[in-house]
Amino acid sequence: KYERTGERSNCLPSGGQADFTAIGDSLLLVRSNGRYYLTETSGSCARADDPFYHMELTIRGGQICENQIVKIVDSSGFFAGSCSLGEFERVTKKPKEAAAQ
Repeated sequence: KYERTGERSNCLPSGGQADFTAIGDSLLLVRSNGRYYLTETSGSCARADDPFYHMELTIRGGQICENQIVKIVDSSGFFAGSCSLGEFERVTKKPKEAAAQ
């Protein structure tokens, strides 16, 4: 569905908001300012893709940066684990025909 560009960055401007989607235990898709990035986490973000858990990240200074800690929390607020963000690689959406293959 996405294609890697090779464009890498240590920090992303977030405007105070970003959307994270877990792709397995150690890969996250990040949407920030209308662009998409992949980041490989240090440590496992186990359960991040489970619908009964969610990710929490405190954004300071309008940026999301490598080595920031992401907490995994269940629906009642119970801490279930954490991981740290890696370097960000920009990805672009593949055309619909290519994504279907």
